[in-house]
Amino acid sequence: MISLEYLKTNLKFDCSTRNKILRLFISQLSDVLYQMELSYSNSDFQAIEELAHKAKNLFGIVGASEQLEMAKNIEIISAKKDPDNELSVLIPKIINDCEIAIMEVENLCSN
Repeated sequence: MISLEYLKTNLKFDCSTRNKILRLFISQLSDVLYQMELSYSNSDFQAIEELAHKAKNLFGIVGASEQLEMAKNIEIISAKKDPDNELSVLIPKIINDCEIAIMEVENLCSN
């Protein structure tokens, strides 16, 4: 999940600026998740690959290394454009993990 230590070390902003950055993270991540789920239901592997790449960048911002690795795997697997792959497990897992991460960020922003 999100590394609070990473955020404290790497986002050395005042609380207001930190919260703006984290709210932007929530907004962008929510959009990526929605688009990824939609793309998966349409077997649009190119879009999934691009969205996974975008997710990697977002996870890097908040130090979510486990989700970053999962996004890397989704990116690699979707590049193969094989419908019989691990995406049916990885995409729901990353969506669930991200929903938890979004709640964590919302809690951080409210403190």
